[in-house]
Amino acid sequence: MKVGKDTKLSDLIDLVSNIYTYDGYVPSPEVLSKVQLSDIINYLRISHRYYVDVALGGLESTIHSVLKPCEEKIRRVILSFYSTYRDEMLTHFRYEEETVFPYAEALLEGKRPEAVEVGEEDHTDIVEKIDDLKNIVTKYLPAECDPVESVALLKQLLYLSDDLRKHTAIEDNILVPMIRRMERG
Repeated sequence: MKVGKDTKLSDLIDLVSNIYTYDGYVPSPEVLSKVQLSDIINYLRISHRYYVDVALGGLESTIHSVLKPCEEKIRRVILSFYSTYRDEMLTHFRYEEETVFPYAEALLEGKRPEAVEVGEEDHTDIVEKIDDLKNIVTKYLPAECDPVESVALLKQLLYLSDDLRKHTAIEDNILVPMIRRMERG
């Protein structure tokens, strides 16, 4: 990943690593001052592409594979919940990509655009719903499902849930404070 001229890659890696390593980690203003807002936005855009292009595609493929031997009703319930979840996640990412990130970039350019909603309310839904999907899968997968594929699906859901919590922490504890600082001038 290429970083801006005022950010050392090691500082960005340290910051992101601390979020992933220490639950509840909130960087100090001094730590935040070592990285550029544009580099955080770039990191988040790359993360969004990973979720959309890799994580969701793999998860959907595994869900379909696991559900093959299930009754139509169970397949429909799980696939419907997954589809709704995927659409909500895509809508959330689209809002950030089309509204939040351009707003932050305009602030970086010294412009004063009309303020946009930048906060954590949507993040909670995205994380809670992946946990709901995990619970639905755990509760409703019948015994005839392949146990190896079922475990693989649960591992994917657990990993995605944990990763989204960290991604959310980066947005809430790094992106938002950096934007607020830019807004104050």
